[in-house]
Amino acid sequence: MAMDTAHRDHLLAALRGVLGAATLLLCLLAELLVFALRRHAAFYLAPVAAMLLLGRLQRRAAAAEIGLVDFACLKPPRRLRIPVAGLLEHFRLIGCFDGGSVEFMTKVIEASGMGNETYFPPSLHYIPPLATHAGGVQEAHTLFFPTLDDLFARTGVPPSAVGALVVNCSGFCPAPSLAAIIASRYRMRSDVRTFNLSGMGCAAGVVGVDVARGILLTHAIAYAVVVSAEIVTVGWYSGKDQGKLLLNCYFRTGCSAALVTSRRGVAARVPVKYRLASLTRTNQIANDRSYRSGYREEDGEGVTGFTLGQGVGRMGLPPYLAKKCVDGGECSGDTVRCRASVAPCGNSSG
Repeated sequence: MAMDTAHRDHLLAALRGVLGAATLLLCLLAELLVFALRRHAAFYLAPVAAMLLLGRLQRRAAAAEIGLVDFACLKPPRRLRIPVAGLLEHFRLIGCFDGGSVEFMTKVIEASGMGNETYFPPSLHYIPPLATHAGGVQEAHTLFFPTLDDLFARTGVPPSAVGALVVNCSGFCPAPSLAAIIASRYRMRSDVRTFNLSGMGCAAGVVGVDVARGILLTHAIAYAVVVSAEIVTVGWYSGKDQGKLLLNCYFRTGCSAALVTSRRGVAARVPVKYRLASLTRTNQIANDRSYRSGYREEDGEGVTGFTLGQGVGRMGLPPYLAKKCVDGGECSGDTVRCRASVAPCGNSSG
């Protein structure tokens, strides 16, 4: 994939070079016809038209590129850190888990290789945990606002310049939406296009980039922000189903925000770190194993939880997509699967 992208870029650069040389030859030919052969000055229109066409093609090619200006990741406060030993003790003290459930979660966490620098939201540090809607909204605030403050400070792009906002969070979909919470907090402009993705699993981050790409290419928008997070407060499970207990073991506090641009207008003068080289989306909804690889439902005792199926992370792409995307990065839902690859920009102008 990376080699194909490099070849395509080389061919496009060569084509632009040929067009530039042809334009120069047209200019020389026009000079020859007008001055040496004393032809009509209208011959100057040919090189002028060629230069205008070349400039338009170059502008359209630049506008079609999606670039990553910068990104920011959340660094939670140290008071929210949850070392492995502290987490296992937390499970024992809560009181809702029997000995078998605590033993199972202990084995899963110890086998996962998880370190001591992971974080829980404030609501889950209580005994018992405050897994409430209000706790979920509070967690959203603590995730989104510091991350976006960092992003806007890094890039120097104000929130008023953002034309599209894409927020993805699988397990928490409040009203007002998470996208509305962010747009209200930063007083974004009245014509900002907001999208709130939920229930799409780990693939939602790449799906969000695809949504932002479509908006940037079809509308006169310079910047889009893609925010990815998971609200673990409302995903806390206090039952005995081992498939649902996995969520308590694996999911932690985290958030990322990316500023992407189509290189139009003022954005063309903002340096970008990477450009989107390719993005491939497919889904396996017709496959029952994939469809149920992540499923929110009640257990036998009526306790709601999220089941992580055994197929998560191991479902294969169809052969034609696997071959095409062998060098790309992968994010899997598994109901929706996406692959995206990026190419570093060679200079500050992208």
